[in-house]
Amino acid sequence: MKLVFAGTPEVAVPALDALIASDRHEVAAVVTRPDAPAGRGRRLVASPVAERAEEAGI
Repeated sequence: MKLVFAGTPEVAVPALDALIASDRHEVAAVVTRPDAPAGRGRRLVASPVAERAEEAGI
């Protein structure tokens, strides 16, 4: 089954990992918040879910 995963925080990463590893499901897309400025330099930082999706090639 093709799925679209929606999530942003670190707590959502294990659920995304489980879906990626599943033989029964295919993660077709991931929806998360846009990169946001963080830290003193206001550097853009991706959400944990966005980083994991990028690592997985989604």
